[in-house]
This record gives sequence, C-alpha cells and structure tokens, in this order.
Amino acid sequence: MRLESTKKKKDTPGNKIIFVSSPYAPRGLWTREDNLELARKLCRVVVQQGNIPIAPHLLFPQFLDDEDSVERDMGMMASLALIMLCDELWYYPERGISAGMQEEMDRADEELIPCITWEKSLYPSAVKKFPV
Repeated sequence: MRLESTKKKKDTPGNKIIFVSSPYAPRGLWTREDNLELARKLCRVVVQQGNIPIAPHLLFPQFLDDEDSVERDMGMMASLALIMLCDELWYYPERGISAGMQEEMDRADEELIPCITWEKSLYPSAVKKFPV
C-alpha cells in the first residue's frame, strides 16, 4: 500500500498513522526493557483502535547505538522526519517526558500535528487486556 493512499483516509475512523512517543532510556525505577515493553503495548493498542503505529524507538536501536551521540542524533533526525508523515502523536507522560519525547512533541506542534496525551481511561478494554 502506498503512503499517499493511506493519508487520504484521514476522515474515516481508524486508519490514522499514529506516532507513539514514550520513554526509551532508563529512568527512575524503569529500565530500558521496561520502556520497550511499554512501547510495544502502546503500539498494540494503536493497532486495536484501527490505526497504524510508528514507534522509531522500537526500530532504530536495532541498528543504531543510542549510547553513541552521533548515531543517537541520526536516529532522532529520522524520528523527527517520520512525525511529518503522521496524523497524530500520542505521548505517554506517566514515566516522565524525556528530552527526546519533548523534541518529538515540539516537531509535531511545528507541523500542526495534534499531540494527544495517552490516558489509560480512554482505552479501558485494551489496557485491561494489555496493562501498561
């Protein structure tokens, strides 16, 4: 499927491209693996809502080293470019807003892409099945 044909379906329920913004790096009690598990669960809920998730922090660390500042910057640059392809950005604030998440939200704001706070209460059946 070509991306442009997907973008034409904006007015129908579901079928939106959703940028999933959640922490990646360890913070407080949460390990990197905890944060990756959270991102996977959030993406699953996006799909259950009939939408398409984009979560670069699940993809880019497969081949870019987040500990290397040059490679991290390359990943962030690519993530920020992907935001422009999305209909909405959904962010998960319960573990804090990381610097990367803030950059993503700032870019979405610049591009007039709605930033929506992830709230468990909005998706009770999905959260019950896949607690986040």
